[in-house]
Amino acid sequence: MKEPRTYEQAHQQTEWRATMHTELEALGKNQTLEVVPLPKGNSEDMIFDVKQYLDDLFTIKDLGIAKYFLGLEIARSPQGIAITQTKYITDKLQDVALSQAKTVTTPLPSGIKFTVEAGNALTNLESYRRLIGRLLYLSFTRPDILHAAQHSASSYNTLAKNIRMQPHMY
Repeated sequence: MKEPRTYEQAHQQTEWRATMHTELEALGKNQTLEVVPLPKGNSEDMIFDVKQYLDDLFTIKDLGIAKYFLGLEIARSPQGIAITQTKYITDKLQDVALSQAKTVTTPLPSGIKFTVEAGNALTNLESYRRLIGRLLYLSFTRPDILHAAQHSASSYNTLAKNIRMQPHMY
């Protein structure tokens, strides 16, 4: 049986109606559902009224359509929405003086192992930890770099020395 994509499609199939009924009964029995009538109309005037009410109640400002949110660039087109982190990554590379770094298709080649040569004590552990945090943030939003970020963080986050990572193939 093909899973319906809309309520109308689900409502036409007996099995789905029975499933919806069972779910709604369970929610009612647990007192976690309260059915209320839908508001009448959906005009722009109603939306304006809600915004005005919230504006009177709270100090808020409608900033319009988002272009950036939490480091993500949001681009809209008739084909859909595209989300990129190009600006966030560029800003972070500039912060750590790596703006001239070249991109690669895989962030960490398979079979690579790093060795660490300890140096002088780090003068600013905070900036190093911030860099690791940024890598971890990127790994949550970009699964393709998860392995490299996790490897860097777990291998070197506790070191209090300047390090030079030497890749060695094994």
